[in-house]
Amino acid sequence: HVLDDPVTQEWGRPGDAAFWMLGAKGLMRWEAEDLHPVTGAPQVTSWHLDPAGRLAGLDAKGALLRLQTTPPVAKPPVTWDADVKPIYVKACKLCHGEDGVNTKLHVPAEWKKRYDKILKNVTSGAMPLPPNQPLTPGEIALIKTWKKDGFKESP
Repeated sequence: HVLDDPVTQEWGRPGDAAFWMLGAKGLMRWEAEDLHPVTGAPQVTSWHLDPAGRLAGLDAKGALLRLQTTPPVAKPPVTWDADVKPIYVKACKLCHGEDGVNTKLHVPAEWKKRYDKILKNVTSGAMPLPPNQPLTPGEIALIKTWKKDGFKESP
């Protein structure tokens, strides 16, 4: 993640899969490999992490407040059919389709076999070639997540 809001404080424990961050735009929590804003966080004079990993602080009246987030809703896994194939159709099919003149990439098995090279080419901007536009960071993230999610083919 690239933050446009400078982080002023961070809290976390070694080994935890989540941590808290405070910036000018408010409190955030990194959890389940995603950054979540914490809405409705009370105003406190200072925050600290309690032994249970909850964020705790004192409000203006001196009352101790503990903050715990609700786990984010689980995202469905990225799949070939729902997520990666549309990127292929938009940016790769012209040259790498079933009838294309270059390496055939019209089936997920070919993407799995050539994943590292495909990722290198799209992140460097070497592919796709004009007239197609370079892949967006979001499209590249979907391809990376597809591997992380186990190269699932359909939802």
